[in-house]
Amino acid sequence: MRDLLLPKSGQGSAQLPARVFYPATRPGPSAPLRSRKTPYPTIVFMAGTGARGRDYVEIGYELASHGFIAVMSDAPVNAFALQVKNARSLHAALIALNRNKKSFLYQQMRTERLALLGHSCGGSHVAHVLAKNPGYVCGVAYAPYLGLGLGYTKPYSPLVKVPILVIGGKGDKISTAKDHVRGFFEELSAVRGHKVLQILDSRCTHYNIAAYVSSQRKIDHRVFKAVHRSVRAWLRTWIENDFAKLNAVAGDSARREALIDQILIQTERPSAWIKEPIRLGSNAAFQLIAEQGVGIWWLSQGVARRPIPTPWGSIELNPKSAIHLFSVPTSASGFTSATVYLPRMASPKKIRVALQVIALGRNGYRLSNLIKVRP
Repeated sequence: MRDLLLPKSGQGSAQLPARVFYPATRPGPSAPLRSRKTPYPTIVFMAGTGARGRDYVEIGYELASHGFIAVMSDAPVNAFALQVKNARSLHAALIALNRNKKSFLYQQMRTERLALLGHSCGGSHVAHVLAKNPGYVCGVAYAPYLGLGLGYTKPYSPLVKVPILVIGGKGDKISTAKDHVRGFFEELSAVRGHKVLQILDSRCTHYNIAAYVSSQRKIDHRVFKAVHRSVRAWLRTWIENDFAKLNAVAGDSARREALIDQILIQTERPSAWIKEPIRLGSNAAFQLIAEQGVGIWWLSQGVARRPIPTPWGSIELNPKSAIHLFSVPTSASGFTSATVYLPRMASPKKIRVALQVIALGRNGYRLSNLIKVRP
C-alpha cells in the first residue's frame, strides 16, 4: 500500500490524492510491487459520505490479494463535485503514471481497461462519472444513495453505456434495497452489454457490504466476502474479457450463494460461455445470459479471418464450416444453462473449435461473444 499524489488531467484537485493497494512482495506500507509481465487489472474506487478512499482498507486489501491494483481516490470528505471530477481525471492520470519509467507501477497496470467502483454516494457518483465517461470499461455501485428525494442520479444514469453491477442489501437502512438500489438499477436504461442487480438478504447492511471500518460498526465478513466474489468476477469479465466469470455474478454459482436473495439481469448483447471442464466428444454445460426468447448455438472449425458485420452484430465463426449445434428457450431470469453433447471435430491441423450464439437482447436478437475450444 502506498499514498500517491498524481497530477490532474483537465479537472479536479490540483493534485489527485489516492491510496493504492497492490500485490506486494512483502507485508507493510510502501512494500515493493510484485512485478509481472502481464499488467494487473486496475480499478478506481470512490468513497461514501463522511469517508475517504483510505477508509476502505478491506476492499483495497481484498482486491490486491486477488491480483488487482486498487486506486482508492482520496478526495476530501463530502466534496462530492470534486470527487466526480477527480475520478474522471484519474483515468488519464493513471495512463500517464503507467507510462512513467520512474513510477513503481511502470507498465504494471492494465490502463486500457480500467474499472470504476463506488460505495453509497460514491456508488451514485459512478453514474455521474460514467455519464461523461473518460474511458472506464465497467462499473460497480455498492449500495448507491439517491438522496432524500431519490433524484440524485436521474440526470446521469440514463447516459451510462458501459456494463454495471449494482449491489445492495435488505438490511441497509440508508440506501434501501427497494428505493435506492433498485431505483438506481432501473434508471440505467442505455447500458450496453449487461446491467446486473444483486440484492443480498437482511444480513447485508450499508456498512458491511463494503467493510467500511471507520463506521465503528460490526462488520459481517461473510457478507463482505460474498459481495467480493461477485465483484472480482464482474471485473475480470469486462477487464479481461473472460465471460465465464459471469457465472459467479449471475449464473448458477451466484444463485447457489445463500446470502444472495435476488438477481436481476437486463441484457443488450448476450454473453455465452461453456462451464469447465470442456472436452470435445462429451457433454458440456452451455451457459448464456440473454433476454427471454430463444438461444441458437452455432459451431465452426476455426474462426473468420475478420469479423463479418451483420444487422445482429459481427459473425466471428468460420462461415465455411459453421453448423447449427442446438437451440434452447432462454429463461425469463436472464440466465439459461443447457447440457448438450459437444461433438468431436477431427482436424489434421488441430484447428480450434469455436462457438457463437444468437439470442435476444434489449433491442432484438444479437450475436454473442466468441467461445474458443481447444481441439
